[in-house]
Amino acid sequence: MSWRSALARGLAKIEIRRCLVPSVLLIGLAFATNLEESLARSDRDLYRSAMASLRDGQVSAFQRTRRELEDYLIAPYLDYHYLRGRLGSVSNRTVQS
Repeated sequence: MSWRSALARGLAKIEIRRCLVPSVLLIGLAFATNLEESLARSDRDLYRSAMASLRDGQVSAFQRTRRELEDYLIAPYLDYHYLRGRLGSVSNRTVQS
């Protein structure tokens, strides 16, 4: 094997790696973005379900769904809507927490 062909093979391997790494990173980023969007959509659906349960007076279903949304950014609004309809029957401590 001549040094020229060895150099050409080496450069070809470098070129493949140079293209492969960004491609793999882009695929991973796309997957992560789709997963994040899917999770966000799922949380939105759960939020809507919890609000519907609350509206329909299904408190136990609301509470089950609310527990699933513990880390959802706007989950405290569910608590607000729950407490708003019960201000006369809950303690000040519950409202403040």
